[in-house]
Amino acid sequence: SLLSLALRCPSLTYLSLSGCRQVGSAGAISLASRCRSLSSLNLTRLPLVDDTALAVIAQANHQLCEIRLYASSQYTDAPILSVAAHCARLHILDCTGCSKLTDAALVALGGGCPQLSVLLLTWATKLTDHGVCAIARGCPLSTLSLHGIRGIGERALAALVEHRARTLVALDVRGCTGLEARTPEALRRCLPRLTSFILHTS
Repeated sequence: SLLSLALRCPSLTYLSLSGCRQVGSAGAISLASRCRSLSSLNLTRLPLVDDTALAVIAQANHQLCEIRLYASSQYTDAPILSVAAHCARLHILDCTGCSKLTDAALVALGGGCPQLSVLLLTWATKLTDHGVCAIARGCPLSTLSLHGIRGIGERALAALVEHRARTLVALDVRGCTGLEARTPEALRRCLPRLTSFILHTS
């Protein structure tokens, strides 16, 4: 079905395959063979789409502004490195549940995605302060979820305060046990523009 879609709709700009669990890597790669104008892509809960397929899509669609990878724990750093290298216009990236991601992915995003404003990293449990500092320096974040990441501590918060105090309006650090300031009141004292503190509800 994705091959047929690619053949008949090569100018497609928005595609959500959320929950289409039978879609695999071959289908995703066939899509990338013809569709090179995608600006929004949702691959939520697609366990059969692997690193290579996601990287191929990113390499073929440089104008991607939004990528949703919610509940796709199979992905490693590799396709995110491709996204960072090829998708400089990226505004929204949802990596909720991508538990294999490491700081290398965030360092690449910080260097390659200067328009990234919404980044959801809920339960990306391998991340640490090093990666968060990189995206704080390089990306104009307005929304950031670090929910459930125990490796996040005071260095990360200090970087967000230094670089993102003017832009950050939503920050979820529930479960970040390395942070002393986790209540809305404490966070608002150092990041006064914050209005939202819950970005993930389950």
